[in-house]
Amino acid sequence: MAELVRGALALACVIAAHLVLERVGGVSEGTGPLFALGFLIIAGHVCGSVAAFVRLPRLTGYLLAGLAAGPQGAGFIGHADVKALTLVNVLALALIAVQAGAEITLPVLRRTWWSLSASAIAQILIVIPGTALVFWLASSSIPFTTGLGAGALGAVALLWGTISFTRSPSVTLAVLAETRARGPLADWSIGIVVVLDVLILPLFAVA
Repeated sequence: MAELVRGALALACVIAAHLVLERVGGVSEGTGPLFALGFLIIAGHVCGSVAAFVRLPRLTGYLLAGLAAGPQGAGFIGHADVKALTLVNVLALALIAVQAGAEITLPVLRRTWWSLSASAIAQILIVIPGTALVFWLASSSIPFTTGLGAGALGAVALLWGTISFTRSPSVTLAVLAETRARGPLADWSIGIVVVLDVLILPLFAVA
């Protein structure tokens, strides 16, 4: 509880300093990627701690912090700052992918290869065509599909279905790390996420 209070006070000080500087003209619309990164780290830590305090996943707090601080929220982080943090996002995703791959060992693959293969094939045959069909049927209500011919609409629907096939290793690893889950279900969860992420690249290229 004391750590949560200290974090909230630190976040409040940062917000107050930002508002004061903004009032006197010390900051512009783009506060800079360094401020954005530091602010997101502090805000994410505090909101994650609050989420854990009310028995929600810390990931929920991280997401809410980004929504609240971003351009569509309070605007502490501007569009230019979000774009400037692209390199940080790429590096973070690369580390997450490496960590997810490192979690897969040969013993785990020997135990789960059959169920992982069956699940991946089933999702390829069901999720991609099913989502593409739903997209096609709902295309009249989707603004950016207006004016597309049947062939172009089919191609977009297929791409949409392929995108829906993706899974997030960051969410899976975050939940497993927070819950300290171990066992067959945890192994299978990591395995299916890695397998689907490996398959999505050739599938997207084909689509």
